[in-house]
Amino acid sequence: MTRLPVLALVGPTASGKTSLALALAREIPFEIVSADSALVYRGADLGTAKPTPAERALVPHHLIDLCDLNDSFSVADFQALARQAVEDIVARGKLPLIVGGTGLYVRALLRGYTLPEAAPDPALREELKATPLEDLLAELERVDPVAYQRVDRQNPRRVVRAVEVFRQTGVPFSAHYATSDPGLDSLLLGLRWTLEKLHQRIALRTRQMLEDGFLEEVRALAEKGYGPSLRRLRLIGYPEMLDVVEQKKSLQQASLELERNTRRYAKRQLTWFRRETDIHWLEAEGDPLAQALELIREWEKQRC
Repeated sequence: MTRLPVLALVGPTASGKTSLALALAREIPFEIVSADSALVYRGADLGTAKPTPAERALVPHHLIDLCDLNDSFSVADFQALARQAVEDIVARGKLPLIVGGTGLYVRALLRGYTLPEAAPDPALREELKATPLEDLLAELERVDPVAYQRVDRQNPRRVVRAVEVFRQTGVPFSAHYATSDPGLDSLLLGLRWTLEKLHQRIALRTRQMLEDGFLEEVRALAEKGYGPSLRRLRLIGYPEMLDVVEQKKSLQQASLELERNTRRYAKRQLTWFRRETDIHWLEAEGDPLAQALELIREWEKQRC
């Protein structure tokens, strides 16, 4: 079987993945496949640090702006669409570069996860969403201790889905995550900063987002009726800015919460990536482009 070549670039939020991916694409004929669970939603641009139209014009991007904010989008949806994108890119004689901070998305693609068949049950999901998170976690720990250890326990959506699948199927959520050979030849790169520097970058990006009109973006989405969806999706920054729009908090208070919640999200991402043993880490405060190109050239020699 001919194995499809795939590169992936991961790292926490605000680490500079987009900039490095664009720099790599100037050296190698890449097309970028987003592995960011927030970038699939149309209209959520500034708060998700979505590549700009100018950046997307420099190199083809895939799996961005796929659905509305009130639509659902699952890991299985990503896996199927990303696989199709990879096959299409390789067929055109280019290399796919998976870029994003959603570790589960990257692993679902690269490891060939066999994902749960259970379709979402709206009534059950509403019941679970109304259940206190600590009660859901207690249930998950009881029925599926493996998933309890693996799931992001601060992410209600992930916890709800794990409990939902067990209640629907009677099979532990973790048991669904079998793997099968995806037929890929992959190289996984990670972009790493010191924690102090990463926090500085998060603070800078928070200020820049607000200067670029993030609050106005959220106000426009709320006026279109997407306020409940922004809270349900829990995209970092959108609930905080929605509180300002609804006059529940001051902009200063919401901005501080945005920065704090982004740091917490970055910490969860780093915890996930540290568990992965096959990431080749690039030191961002050095010359990550040169480091990446060296690793890619060595990988290509091994493939030949």
